[in-house]
Amino acid sequence: MVDSISEVINEVIKEKCNLKVLSSFYGEEILEIADKEYVDIFIIILNNIRFSEVFTIKERIENSVRLITKIKKKYSKPLIAISGWKEDPFLIEKVKTTADFFFTIPFELDAFMKAVEKCMEMIKKCNTTKNNMTNIENKKNINNPIVAAILGLIFNGLGYLYFNWRYALMAVITFIFFNLLMYILGIIRIGFAINPPSGFVYLFGLVYAWEGYKIANSRNILIELGEMTISELNSFTYAGMVASNLLVSLGRFYACSITIWISIELLRNNQIIKGIIGFIIGVPLALWMAGLIFGTVATIIKQFFYKKHKNIF
Repeated sequence: MVDSISEVINEVIKEKCNLKVLSSFYGEEILEIADKEYVDIFIIILNNIRFSEVFTIKERIENSVRLITKIKKKYSKPLIAISGWKEDPFLIEKVKTTADFFFTIPFELDAFMKAVEKCMEMIKKCNTTKNNMTNIENKKNINNPIVAAILGLIFNGLGYLYFNWRYALMAVITFIFFNLLMYILGIIRIGFAINPPSGFVYLFGLVYAWEGYKIANSRNILIELGEMTISELNSFTYAGMVASNLLVSLGRFYACSITIWISIELLRNNQIIKGIIGFIIGVPLALWMAGLIFGTVATIIKQFFYKKHKNIF
């Protein structure tokens, strides 16, 4: 019977899609298969279904009705029921109302093929509806990169509330940690760790703006492709990625900006050679040192937050 039905379905779908048949004679196993595999159409042959510790025909019919009801409620997929039983017309009538299509053995082949075709149409309609709902949900979670950049520029770490509170919290903690680290580097006299000029702190908004722009773009791509859910992206795992990237960017920006400022001051004080050396050698060296120092710290952050994950930002 299973082979015959498979041939009929193959005739209907032809080259439209690949057919994979999963079968079982036991009701419990059918549910297990449905949980493990993606099933598009259920075809239940009531006469063939067995249940553990069920022996009478009436009990089998009752359990078959429960099985069909559960499948329709849980999986919301097209279901064709086939039966050769004539006992208990009330239960058979219930099967007819629960299943999408019902056939009594023997049945007309053309009618069955039309039922399969209608099931295929139902699948397409269901998938279209799900895709539309997914697209609507995705649009709600899309972040505008320009807005993210502006909020980062104005509010720094607090601007990351635009994504979620975990990102903002980690961004604020990162800035506090960055300042603490700069204080320690200043004590041990690392070259670029000097007191910046007045108002320099406001330039950090540029870093938050750039990182915010990148974060928004990356999140949008992953959401649109359906590779990650919004709940996953909003977790501390990915907030940790934001923190590690931000720390390195702050360090490199600070080192580069301070070295450029020093070089300009040297040129203004007519120390031309030192100023030029500062631009040619000092800036790349400062970037390298900052990348090494803050990159090492970022690696430590990774061990706590996303050791087994790839940094997506």
